[in-house]
Amino acid sequence: MILPGLILRNPSVVTQGARSLYETRKVMAAHRERHPACALTGRTDGVHVHHIYPCAIAPERAADPTNLITLHARLHFWFAHAGNWKHYVLNVRELLEAALVQRTMSLPAR
Repeated sequence: MILPGLILRNPSVVTQGARSLYETRKVMAAHRERHPACALTGRTDGVHVHHIYPCAIAPERAADPTNLITLHARLHFWFAHAGNWKHYVLNVRELLEAALVQRTMSLPAR
């Protein structure tokens, strides 16, 4: 049993519980099978499945497949957490779409 005071002092207790649930792990594995490549770079090595709404603030969305995105480890840190694992960026999809457009527009014409 988790004591309410412990959750207030340490929200990672909730995160660890939500992320370790069988249903969450199953949904994350299914997502990784369907989307094995980074959403921006297309790389398949060193990818993470990222929760857009973190389990610490929305544990009910931990097993929601629409709350997941595949990112390369470095992008996960910079795009989704703004360079600090304690932060989270809720508009990560929009940032990645803008980065894709920028990357597409910057390619030289052949």
